Amino acid sequence: VGAAVLARFHHAIADGIRLTQAVMGLCDLDPSDVTAVGRPFTHPSTPVQVVASVAKETLSDLADFGTATVRRVGGVASSARDVVVRAVTGDPVEAASSVVDDCKSIFAIGTQALRFPERLMDVNQLVSSSDNRVANDATIPGKYLLSGTSVKTVWSGTPQRHKDADWAPIIELDDVKAIGRATGTTVNDVMISAVAIGLTRYLNENGDDRTDELIWMVPVSIQPVEPGVPKELGNHFALVVLRMPIGITDFAECLANMHERMERIKSSDEALVTFGLQRGIANAPSPLAVGLTNYFANKAVGVLTNVPGPRAPMTLAGTLVDGVLGWAPCSGDQPMTICIFSYNGKVTVGFGADKTLVPDLNRLSELFYEGFNDMYAEIVEGAPSD
Repeated sequence: VGAAVLARFHHAIADGIRLTQAVMGLCDLDPSDVTAVGRPFTHPSTPVQVVASVAKETLSDLADFGTATVRRVGGVASSARDVVVRAVTGDPVEAASSVVDDCKSIFAIGTQALRFPERLMDVNQLVSSSDNRVANDATIPGKYLLSGTSVKTVWSGTPQRHKDADWAPIIELDDVKAIGRATGTTVNDVMISAVAIGLTRYLNENGDDRTDELIWMVPVSIQPVEPGVPKELGNHFALVVLRMPIGITDFAECLANMHERMERIKSSDEALVTFGLQRGIANAPSPLAVGLTNYFANKAVGVLTNVPGPRAPMTLAGTLVDGVLGWAPCSGDQPMTICIFSYNGKVTVGFGADKTLVPDLNRLSELFYEGFNDMYAEIVEGAPSD
């Protein structure tokens, strides 16, 4: 059967990437097989370069915004013309139905903005490309300042002392990549979409079919991985907010939506902003630091992390390491945590949760795995899901 080595580290020692390097330092492997991850924050070196860089990027993004707005307005005008034509040519019922549908969409957007003020700035993303940094940065204040505590659902409450851990069966990385190739999405997009599908099914099983979005804190590495064990560990990451869509049952739509959201995060300064915020909180007096930490932590369900491990097998004291599992920590009143870890062509997903708030964590693992398999069958094999 084999043996397992279980280790628990305090996050004050290092982040997930650096802890992975420390674990790899205990094993034998080819350094070239370490997955490249993380990128440093780079800045122009002189004031003139700073001004030129910002001006160039801003003008480019504003041009994109203007072009997209013209297209959007043109599309609306075209739709309005079609409605009039249908009404005049003898199909008033269809024309009226189209108007009603448009009004419903506008009403839905307004209602969502009233319930969730942080979504108010989403409107600018309707008329901008996913790599428009100005439009994407405009949503940052809403995410962190306008959003309330995590949405109330089946796992809401105050965490207790007892915790639970579980994991899904191993997934072949090639299967994940096959879905990505078929849909133009990344490995990260695919795995997070599978998580969203599993969470949707879990909520539905527990009588919640109204939740349409969950907020997760997602770590982003801001320092590239160095070969071998680094001289110093430490925490070199920023937490960004992922507003995960829930309730989308169409796999292709879920993947496209997730890809769009992740691309907007990548094409923004959110990681830079939150890294500075984290440093400020860390240097604040203890009562203030704890209060601010809980304030931001309680906006999210928990931490959702994706850690890329070695691409080739490694050995520990001459014995092959068959697999690696990880669990991330929780903070504040967060009820759960999810850690995706890839190693040697395989992907594992570890689920951690408060045992009182999520008494059937194994069911969430099962629904995640079933959701991934259904997604693979429909998108790659062409079989419709049940």
